[in-house]
Amino acid sequence: VVREAIFILISEGLMEKVTNRHTKVVEFSKEDIIDIFDLRIAIELAAIKRLVGNEQLFNTLEKLSTEIDQSILNEGNDYIKLIQSDISFHDCLIRGSGNKRLVETWTSIMGPMKMLLFLHMNAAQVTKYSHASLIQCIREGNMVKIGDMLESHINDTRNQLLLEAMD
Repeated sequence: VVREAIFILISEGLMEKVTNRHTKVVEFSKEDIIDIFDLRIAIELAAIKRLVGNEQLFNTLEKLSTEIDQSILNEGNDYIKLIQSDISFHDCLIRGSGNKRLVETWTSIMGPMKMLLFLHMNAAQVTKYSHASLIQCIREGNMVKIGDMLESHINDTRNQLLLEAMD
């Protein structure tokens, strides 16, 4: 059972096997954090291009956005629930694109990204952005504005992680 658990953690990028020695928890360098979040931007922008006009998905995203806002009001300092809700929103956005390669790539960075977020973020950082404005921007279909907004959102998180992780 322990070996299976370790194998799963290795496959999710959360542990690594040191040659002929032992297994250890992955340590993320500054470059790892930058790479993960650059890839996240590319994945989300590619997914968003496929979403324009998908009213059913917009309704789901709006529901998730409302849940995030309610969590902020009701449980403002339960950052774990807020991070989970935020990840669910972005996961829905990517899965809603219908592009299985984007979903596979997203899945491959989820483990490391969650680990970074849960270890180095707090409620104030998680509650900083409104997803409703991103949804409205996607509805309008202005890819330049969407790109700017999404990059700002993700880069701010990345920059905060870089500050926190490097302390």
